[in-house]
Amino acid sequence: MNNALIPGLFDDHLEMVAIDEDLKVVFRGMSIPFEDLPEAILAKIRSELNLDIEARMALKEWGLKDEAETLKQFAWCRFGGVDLSPDLTSCGKLTPDYHECGKRGTCPFEGKICVNKFNFTRREEEVLKLIALGYPEKLIAVDLGIAQVTVAKFRKSLFIKTNSISSVDLTRFAIKNNFISQENETD
Repeated sequence: MNNALIPGLFDDHLEMVAIDEDLKVVFRGMSIPFEDLPEAILAKIRSELNLDIEARMALKEWGLKDEAETLKQFAWCRFGGVDLSPDLTSCGKLTPDYHECGKRGTCPFEGKICVNKFNFTRREEEVLKLIALGYPEKLIAVDLGIAQVTVAKFRKSLFIKTNSISSVDLTRFAIKNNFISQENETD
């Protein structure tokens, strides 16, 4: 797709990465444990959690024991995917991303903590990102190893789920909802 680097590796951004059941952070050129983030960044994530009543209720129902454990789980679910768009920009803007945690379809908290609020399948998300990056259906089919008619079905489903009527609409939707960043779109 492109040769973009992981945010935080060579810039002032931050990228959280869910690896198995752990959460690592790429920040200032290093991979560090989530717990080692500066307090100002943890406060920013805490503030994001405090603003999301549905996520707070789900985490409470999850039965997590303390605030640190709750905050880490929130960050893991909300920001744990690697999408080449920073989870925290140098300007302090948090941008969530959805990632395949292995519990899709079975997690009772899906869409409450994570950002799968659009009920996309993993494949729909892949197709959406490629459409938004300007790939034609034929190239998407080749890239994903599926039939072109299958890509067309995913595209139609995305139109319905996003209330879109064109690829331009899908691209706007993908940018607005952080499936791709504006930087990715213009590459």
